[in-house]
Amino acid sequence: MKKILPLLLLPVCFSASAEWVQVGNTSQANFEKFIDPEKVTQSGPMAIMRQVWELNNYRQKGTDDVTSEKILAEYDCQNRQLRLLKRSRFTGLWSTGTELPLDKLSQTDSDWIPIEPKSIEEEIIDTVCPDGRDN
Repeated sequence: MKKILPLLLLPVCFSASAEWVQVGNTSQANFEKFIDPEKVTQSGPMAIMRQVWELNNYRQKGTDDVTSEKILAEYDCQNRQLRLLKRSRFTGLWSTGTELPLDKLSQTDSDWIPIEPKSIEEEIIDTVCPDGRDN
């Protein structure tokens, strides 16, 4: 029984780390981008908005000590645009380590940004709004 228990717990270990899903081809970029599709929430008067947690892991630590960023973005499925709602920066990968301060302007809601074709953001909106529009 003691030999079987570790094998039974193995799937639990893998599922705990499987919540973030990599999006986009960032092989030529300085970062990797992930989303947490299990925590996508609907918002807005007609539920045409989706709030998505995004995580950027940087391949090299920046001069400002940033190694990762965790972002709450809102995607407008109907108009195919997004805005940032919250952004946190960290010294470690996967939003670990010390949280670094942001200036006050960075912490407020951003303006709506149109989603460019063939971008990572387009892949995200197509994932959280499968047909690109609200159902």
